[in-house]
Amino acid sequence: MLFDPTSFAASVNKYTTTGDPTALEAYLLGEIKRLEDGGVMTCSGASCPCGKSEETMQREDDAFRHNLYSGLISCASELASLYRGLSLWDKCFSTYKEIGGYLEQAGLLGTFAQVRVQVNEAYARIDANDLEGASKVLDAAESIAEKTGNDKDVLEVVSRLHDARAVVLARQGDEEGASAAAKKSVDAMGKIGLGSSEFISMVLNHAATLAQLGSPKEALDSVEGLLVDGTPGALRGDLLYQALNLRAMIFFRMGNFVAAADAFADLIDQARQNGALEDQLPMLCINCGQMYQRAGNQELASKYSSLAAALSSDGR
Repeated sequence: MLFDPTSFAASVNKYTTTGDPTALEAYLLGEIKRLEDGGVMTCSGASCPCGKSEETMQREDDAFRHNLYSGLISCASELASLYRGLSLWDKCFSTYKEIGGYLEQAGLLGTFAQVRVQVNEAYARIDANDLEGASKVLDAAESIAEKTGNDKDVLEVVSRLHDARAVVLARQGDEEGASAAAKKSVDAMGKIGLGSSEFISMVLNHAATLAQLGSPKEALDSVEGLLVDGTPGALRGDLLYQALNLRAMIFFRMGNFVAAADAFADLIDQARQNGALEDQLPMLCINCGQMYQRAGNQELASKYSSLAAALSSDGR
């Protein structure tokens, strides 16, 4: 097998954890060259000296090509993501162009594989503040996505597609369009299963978008729906803390300082009970104290300010 995805993932993880982007870039470029240099079958057709039938050789050739282009697309996608993280936009978008060539050579244009790549490129263009370019890429991706099925992998990418669209529209000042796109993102993820962590993340993203667009009541309803009704096994750990923090911030945007303070206090209590968010607790306590200060409750404001100082001095 020319490309081993398990070994590749392990290597990428190794280079990523070392924090050396130059080494990761060199590895990825080396893998792309290795794959391109090795991308030729040694024999094919009925004249194969090993005596295999034409049907067998065709089957093996198809498997070889699939493995080859899966590798090239995977390596180039990681490379594009690396350049995105480093804000090297010319290299990033040049790499996405190369990925388009691999998709064409593999006969994958107009397929879900292209949608996945285009959605990733759209997020990169959003980071580069190329909103027009991101919109064009999303238009192309959506026209293909409409023809795909509704399995889990498809729905996850479609959800990301609409989420990216919501970000673009929000930055362009189209609040109504952004809200509608964010709702589509949640709906797509909801079809996978309401208990999935991915769904919870999308609901939280949707709520954050609504709050930013000036619809805090709708945003709060979305978060409260998760906290009150819950989704067994999903709303816990980091997702729970994200939801509690977002609820507090939404109350702050609404000008309800008492509720915001109480929400921060709830978050702090749950985190301390579970030994979580140790690095963030001092700042959360400061925020909580400030909310109680604005609400006119000096006693609780002092309590949380003192707790912030104590947690900072304890190194917790």
